[in-house]
Amino acid sequence: MRRLIAPLLLSLVWWLISCGPKPEAPSTVERPPAAVGGAPSHLTGKAASQIAELRWQTNQPENRILSGYNVYMAREDGEFEKITSSPYPGDLDPDYVTESFQAAGLENGVRYRFRVSTVYPNAAELFCDDTVEIIPRPEGRIRLKSSFSGVEAGFSFAGLQSVPTDDLTNDIYLAIINNQAHLASPQRIDIVLRQTEYFPILRRPGDNPESLPGLTGDGKELLPVKVGDQLYILTQDDCYALVLVEKINLKEEFLEVSFVYQMRPKTLIF
Repeated sequence: MRRLIAPLLLSLVWWLISCGPKPEAPSTVERPPAAVGGAPSHLTGKAASQIAELRWQTNQPENRILSGYNVYMAREDGEFEKITSSPYPGDLDPDYVTESFQAAGLENGVRYRFRVSTVYPNAAELFCDDTVEIIPRPEGRIRLKSSFSGVEAGFSFAGLQSVPTDDLTNDIYLAIINNQAHLASPQRIDIVLRQTEYFPILRRPGDNPESLPGLTGDGKELLPVKVGDQLYILTQDDCYALVLVEKINLKEEFLEVSFVYQMRPKTLIF
């Protein structure tokens, strides 16, 4: 009898277990996706000597956590390459609405194109729709003396150095006529010297002082100037310079101007 009871009890226990509720499989908990905001926008650029200054709107709230920004650059019509080895954390300005970046060590006279993206902690990368083109160019200051052979009598934009007035590389010299300062083309002295044309920048009331108008009228080989005048210079190489007259001393017969020289021929971009 005992031998029959033991197997019956085991069968009953097994039956009860099999009929009971089955344990639920552990559910898979999905993590919420990492927060991703908008892409940067309104990318702008400003050129300097061997430098491109970039600025963009972040389109991010103040407390958004980012990995940073990637900056991409292309030379002329080449492919874009990332120039930030790791995401750029942003500038030191506490303003989170805009960010800026400086690309240095560039070649003057070369056209560069730039793109910017925002990088999020989950590695998502959102690109700005804008692409900017920048041509770095030299800039500086010139002091011209009313002299044909002096060290500061003329200036070569291509060589970025002072030269005598009758030097074959000279682009500009100072002529004082009737107690009035004039910028003059060296070819006025001798036909073998370089020809330079001067175009005064004429602004109308209400014009944006930050923007530059195009060329107006014909170029002059002799142009009277006063302090504050702004003008374009076209050299014999078909290169433009943007010039601002900053100081005139008629008694000591010298003039000082600041300039930006565009090394790329036939390009009126500064």
